[in-house]
Amino acid sequence: MKTYKASDLPNGLKIFSSYTQGAEAISINIVFRAGSRYEKDDERGYAHLLEHVFFSAGKKYKSDTEVKAFVDSLGGYINAHTDSSGINFIINILAKDAEKIFNLLSDILINPNFRKKELEKEKKIIDREIQRNSDNLAFLAGKHALIQTFKGHPLSNHPEGSKAVIAKATTRSLDFFYRRWCAPGRTAIITAGGLKHEDAVRLIKKHFGDWKSNNHTDTITEEKISLTAKGGYFFKEKNISDTHLVFNFLTEGADHIEKIMALELINSYLARGASSLLKEELRMKRGLVYTIASHNTYYKDAGRFLIQTSTSNPKEVVGVVLQKLKNLSQDFDDKTIIALKEKTINSMILLNTDPLYSNDLVQSFLKRGELFSIKDKIALLKKVTTEDVVNVSKKYLIPQKLILVALGPEDIGSTIK
Repeated sequence: MKTYKASDLPNGLKIFSSYTQGAEAISINIVFRAGSRYEKDDERGYAHLLEHVFFSAGKKYKSDTEVKAFVDSLGGYINAHTDSSGINFIINILAKDAEKIFNLLSDILINPNFRKKELEKEKKIIDREIQRNSDNLAFLAGKHALIQTFKGHPLSNHPEGSKAVIAKATTRSLDFFYRRWCAPGRTAIITAGGLKHEDAVRLIKKHFGDWKSNNHTDTITEEKISLTAKGGYFFKEKNISDTHLVFNFLTEGADHIEKIMALELINSYLARGASSLLKEELRMKRGLVYTIASHNTYYKDAGRFLIQTSTSNPKEVVGVVLQKLKNLSQDFDDKTIIALKEKTINSMILLNTDPLYSNDLVQSFLKRGELFSIKDKIALLKKVTTEDVVNVSKKYLIPQKLILVALGPEDIGSTIK
């Protein structure tokens, strides 16, 4: 059984914990609200670049090799991830080594010292990463989908960044970005596993209590997106056999969590599990796709519901999906909603059986700025009514509001007109 707690330090640093009694390991997440949405035009890719050079930025450790060697010596695991909302640095270690890792991390966070040699090396690595991604059609489809769905809004800044901008980055410009966005008031340290909350607070206060905010932090006003806009279509020709499709729908942000929970049940209905509606229809009955997935994601000020697949018969797949969406609201009755709740809640509980699982707390900080655990999500899901699900399906997931992205050999724009 997990217990969830939250605390704030006087400097604004947030501490979230998920404690599992008896767990020997812990996962430590250093999370900054400093994702690609906060980048200026001449900073496209800085969050991604910071992800790469972060572990070479301390005074005690002269390179990321030294940092990684230290973590390796403890038998630990180290990784990082950047998205539109933030940057997340992850270290998994045994709980008995927590203080050693907090000592390392405090040196990096409080005493950033970006080195030119390390920066130039990581620029080359990112260049190779971007080149590799350019050959990944599923990745490219997802990238274009993000850009098209949030066109004209900061959320359209893809985390990958711009090769040209990254190439021009200097240690000084990156340091300025770090100090502007990675202040304690925009940061959370999240622990999961065998570290009690009071022990986490004690260690974090000891090592990060003197971390001070700076005078460069920008004030952000989250920009609301108009949900009355009509749909759209984007096509990019690619000489491949399959067409990659992403069906996108704008939805609500974190302030409308009850609607997001209703959409989560629809997400389960459409593509979660082998017997879900679209997998049954498109794969099992018609053999049109190998796999299909749907995602219900939200940010502080907007949300997106998407369906993604690839097929050699894109016109037929688009036609089937649009027909299913057109009649979607008619599929829900009380019995169906009860079954969907059980399916969705059980999948969440199953995911959360891992003591080191902490993504729910990471996302709650980035999107809500507060502790919002799986337990909280389940409590809200239980309150969703059949009427709620019908209403959100009619409001958001209708063909007229579809933003369709297609990458493949044939322009299928006439299919959605």
